[in-house]
Amino acid sequence: MAISDDIENALGDSLAGLAYISTVNGFLNFTATPGWLTERVTAVVGDERLNVGFEEPRTIVIDYSSPNVAKRMHVGHLRSTVIGDALARMLAHKG
Repeated sequence: MAISDDIENALGDSLAGLAYISTVNGFLNFTATPGWLTERVTAVVGDERLNVGFEEPRTIVIDYSSPNVAKRMHVGHLRSTVIGDALARMLAHKG
């Protein structure tokens, strides 16, 4: 018997909000009810700790991608571009 089976047996129906608990190949799978998820998200959205706050504006330089001009462009160059764009958007939101 795997540890996940022991956990499943111990939890049983004791956790309100879980519609389904199962174990497959040592993995413990949970399915939450939509109502439970809605309650949790609603509680978290109003939490002041999620407010990032704003700082004094400053200049930040982000190097998106630096492909070698002597080589062909490929999909691998997109990774740093996407990461750079995500950082730029987060910093713009922060102020």
